[in-house]
Amino acid sequence: MTQVTTDQVPSVQVQTGSGVDPGAIDHALVQLRAVCAGHQVESVRARLTRTATPGGPSTVTGDATAVVRGRSVRVGGTGHCPRASIDQLCDRLAARLQALATPNRGSVTESTKARITRYSM
Repeated sequence: MTQVTTDQVPSVQVQTGSGVDPGAIDHALVQLRAVCAGHQVESVRARLTRTATPGGPSTVTGDATAVVRGRSVRVGGTGHCPRASIDQLCDRLAARLQALATPNRGSVTESTKARITRYSM
């Protein structure tokens, strides 16, 4: 019997708000796809918006929601330009995906069971 493996390429969508150069979309697509490679990511939606602070510099805020094995994972990043915002967002997404890939993450350990039992009496 032949075993066939396919790498799932996630659907990645990037939106830009007013004041953000649409050219940032290409950088965001490349970076998000690279971060998702090797993880069970079904889709990623990202949005880049520029916010102006009265009397201060404007910043670019990036928000992304990734669907990993049916579970939503949200991350955000800010920067002085779209590239900095995207890079910070991708660093945070990579850390969250790595944490989710760690075995026994989120499982109840024996010490947790003991604490739950002790306080529920």
